[in-house]
Amino acid sequence: MNKSVKPLLFSWLVAVIPFFLVAVIPFIGSYGYGNESRQLRPPVHKELTNYYKQMQDSSDFAKNKLLHPKTDFLQPWVLSNWKYKDYKLYLEKIKASGMEYVVLQYVAKAMVVNGKAELTENYFHLKDIETNPHLPLVYSRCTKKNMIVSRYDAVDTLLLAAKDVGIKVYLGTTLSDQWWSRHFRNDQWRTEMVALEKLLISYFITKYKTNSHMSDTFHGIYYTPEMFGNMYGYETYWREMLGSIREHVYSQDQSLKFIVSLYNSEHYLFDDSDEQTIEEKMQKFVSDLLIKNDKAVLRDGDIVTVQDKLATNTKTSVAYNAKFLYAVRDVLKMLKSDYDNSLHYSIIVENFNSESNLTRAPGQRYTLQLLICSQLADDLMVFSYATYHMPKDKFNRPVVKKKGKSTP
Repeated sequence: MNKSVKPLLFSWLVAVIPFFLVAVIPFIGSYGYGNESRQLRPPVHKELTNYYKQMQDSSDFAKNKLLHPKTDFLQPWVLSNWKYKDYKLYLEKIKASGMEYVVLQYVAKAMVVNGKAELTENYFHLKDIETNPHLPLVYSRCTKKNMIVSRYDAVDTLLLAAKDVGIKVYLGTTLSDQWWSRHFRNDQWRTEMVALEKLLISYFITKYKTNSHMSDTFHGIYYTPEMFGNMYGYETYWREMLGSIREHVYSQDQSLKFIVSLYNSEHYLFDDSDEQTIEEKMQKFVSDLLIKNDKAVLRDGDIVTVQDKLATNTKTSVAYNAKFLYAVRDVLKMLKSDYDNSLHYSIIVENFNSESNLTRAPGQRYTLQLLICSQLADDLMVFSYATYHMPKDKFNRPVVKKKGKSTP
């Protein structure tokens, strides 16, 4: 480059870059986001504070209501190589904080390849499945070289430690990356995945519930796929899968609880571009998922949970995210009054900074989330302390203070 050009280029960059940062990027970030669900967010702590103040003007506001989370949500990739002593110490700590339950997000990963469902990762050992004539589909389709991601049987070890500590466990089903690629729209994909889910559920019920010393510890099934809010009718596909899995669990063991997970995704937003409001569209999504042919899909006592997203969605306001929480609550109330279907509402309070920053959220922000969610839910869950809160030196210092003295 000509030496005389360099100073001119440098001067141009110095002039243009500040303008780009200040004017262009905010414009790009907000372009096309005309409704409230797409506004750039103010500081989230202030937004949460203002929203909670507004809630206090409501006629159904319960003064001083603050629920303590009873359930911890565990991601299996965190604990894949834990030993019994690690599980036991972790469970002792969450029990000291007042918790009673643990949800293991999933027991395996799976996908449909060439029209057949396969396990691609698992967090339990399959030696007893290999010779089980009732489960030929599970083992024969596994890719052995990359399937075992856990040195120890995570499911077995977790249940054993939970039994000794006195914590009840919900076992997740399978996680599939194909879910987020919308493979659920394919009939064969749904059929294969449901068949695989049923086989695994039957296996765990036989192993841990039927004539097992773990029967009181194995408390229920968590249906792993997250059913994200949308205006494309995807819930009609999920409703078939959900109903089939739920009835299978009931046919195997009527005492098992059942959890389903809804998800307020900022990538599939509801809008008020036609005659229906955002709230009405959200309620329609939830009711279409949970009601089929004028009959409830779930059974009395089942649990509907949703991640609060109040502070972690970057493109949506606290008010928008709260509308989704209200929509779930209102549909569950309608199911109870119109269908005599009593479901339990549990909100997962996201106690981390963001989906790209999984460090512990500031205490004040987390407390505001707890206060808001306590007004809406029957009880609360949190994402695992083991995932986001445990120090690097592993368990050498307390991570959860006792109930009543401080929030986690």
